[in-house]
Amino acid sequence: MLYKNRQEIKDGNNNIQSGRDTNIYISADKKEEKDIGIIADILGFIFKNKIKAEDIEPTKDEKNKETFVNLKEKIPLNFKDQKQQDDVNKMFINLWSTIRLVGKYLAEIEDQGKVLRLKEQIQTEFRKLKDQNNDILKIFDELPLLFLQDDKKTHPDYHGGAKAVILYFFEYCDIGSKTEKEKLNETSLFD
Repeated sequence: MLYKNRQEIKDGNNNIQSGRDTNIYISADKKEEKDIGIIADILGFIFKNKIKAEDIEPTKDEKNKETFVNLKEKIPLNFKDQKQQDDVNKMFINLWSTIRLVGKYLAEIEDQGKVLRLKEQIQTEFRKLKDQNNDILKIFDELPLLFLQDDKKTHPDYHGGAKAVILYFFEYCDIGSKTEKEKLNETSLFD
């Protein structure tokens, strides 16, 4: 009788006999699927409404950019106050799997020109906010809102997804101050 009651409590995913480990796996899989849908929705909105339509052909270096930034060095460089550093560390911890999904999603986009235009738009908006406000943590709170539909701005999943997009571009040095190593590895069209 106890087992029957457990069946009635389950969410109907037909994996009752598999035990709790399978159910945890399926729940994680469903969450990832939901997160990918949210990321796709956010980036779809950005690409449709926020990015200029002109084509930019990515350079070979930009297509193959796989630099992993040492966040332990980058965060203190950009966030001077220890409380801000702690807050940003928490952001990365809380959104780590979503940030990885953003990278996966962006890598699979056929038109990498869209990704470059997104990067340019985020850099532009970052500079505008930085000119208005020196509090970089506040910029990281406001910047994601610029890339969300009005009806999604207060939705925690969408806000977290948009913030993950911003943190992804921060991680890969597209916004914020660069470390000395990043500056040395930087290439320019004008060199």
